Amino acid sequence: MNKCFILTLCILLFSGCAKTSSESPQIQKIQINRTFEDITLGMSEDEFKSKLVWFRMPSPPRLTTVYSVYDIYYNIYLTTKDKPKMREIDNIYAVYCEFLENKLLGFSINYRIDYQPAWNNFIYNAEQKYGKGEPLSSGNGICWDDGKTFFSISIESDQQLISYGKHFIVTYNDAELVSRKVQMEKEKSPAF
Repeated sequence: MNKCFILTLCILLFSGCAKTSSESPQIQKIQINRTFEDITLGMSEDEFKSKLVWFRMPSPPRLTTVYSVYDIYYNIYLTTKDKPKMREIDNIYAVYCEFLENKLLGFSINYRIDYQPAWNNFIYNAEQKYGKGEPLSSGNGICWDDGKTFFSISIESDQQLISYGKHFIVTYNDAELVSRKVQMEKEKSPAF
């Protein structure tokens, strides 16, 4: 599940949307929204945990920590009398949040596989607000970059509950924290 989030982050880093504002000047100055529901890019992990019911995604040791919120799977299979249910949002399967050094680096909103509006209808509001985006290098989506925030909309295919299917993923990433993560990964990589 969090592999889509990581994949989207990698796609942004290697696509045209990951350039700094000095490398790709915007024709019109846009400011990408950095908030979804109770989540805001850059918020602290403690603030996040105090506002939401969350589930830490199992993963091997790495630089970041990934949590799931607004998650249907969690509500069906993981809640108990000691673990409250998460708030669910129409048409959303789950939201995955990635933290680096106690700051929210990014989050991805994964829509349910049974929510299938036409692509143009799905991206209409983003294009009205931010203008025409750039295609992702993977060819499966579109992205915007205001120099502070990377924003993408893509179509992915992975498992939700018991079946695989194509669904929309909307991803927001903090540019400064992404740069910090890339630098940290370079520092940890072996020298050959």
